[in-house]
Amino acid sequence: MVQSQPRAEVDTSAFNRALALPYALRRDHFAVAMTDIYEMLGTLNETLIQRGLLRIEESVRGAIYSGMLSDLIAEAVATHAPGLVTNNFPNGHPDLLPKGRYVDDAAQSAEEGVEVKVTNKPSGAVDMHGARPGWYCIFHYVADRVTEPVVARAPTYFANIWLAQLDASHFRKNPRGELGTRTATPDRGGIAHLKANWLYGAQAGATVSPRKARGALCLRSARAVRQRRRLRTVSAAAKRGTPRRDAPR
Repeated sequence: MVQSQPRAEVDTSAFNRALALPYALRRDHFAVAMTDIYEMLGTLNETLIQRGLLRIEESVRGAIYSGMLSDLIAEAVATHAPGLVTNNFPNGHPDLLPKGRYVDDAAQSAEEGVEVKVTNKPSGAVDMHGARPGWYCIFHYVADRVTEPVVARAPTYFANIWLAQLDASHFRKNPRGELGTRTATPDRGGIAHLKANWLYGAQAGATVSPRKARGALCLRSARAVRQRRRLRTVSAAAKRGTPRRDAPR
């Protein structure tokens, strides 16, 4: 029997409670969407390993993996956010549209909505097809590609989410050759604007390196257990009518 693959866990304490979210989005929409991805990756990797294959992280190129995560997390957010739907226009922009705002929930290029990007770059700098103004949600993920043996590698997890409204001044245009596609990337000011509008994880400062990912996940899990224990202790003390010095005020 193949041992169950570990799943990453969402750290609900890592959300920025002060950030205003558009389109009736809530932090729990993002939490459950990330959990969906973690469960799917765990189940997929269990099946691959059971068949004698490598995890999906080692089975495809990095760009393909990032693209897959981008499609999956956009669909997951739309599933749980009642105010947004996936853009039904093939390769339409942005990825998520306000529900009922466009015919058949499809638009080739819409001014309203949220564009979703996924990157493994801690800076958050990701190429986009043009310097289009609008809402951008960038997920930064960490995939363990260095731990040996491969079967001991930590699961992929999202370390940061940035959600901000960008305009044309936040981008730099990337020159390409005759056969290349011209793209745009948030410039230094755009990155600073994104980082100022962090939704998840950014208050921790630095991201966790792949070598430390397993330990970081264990620490987050242990911290969550300690928080639950404190809450149970405070709740029990409140029922007894006994105040505690460490009780939240």
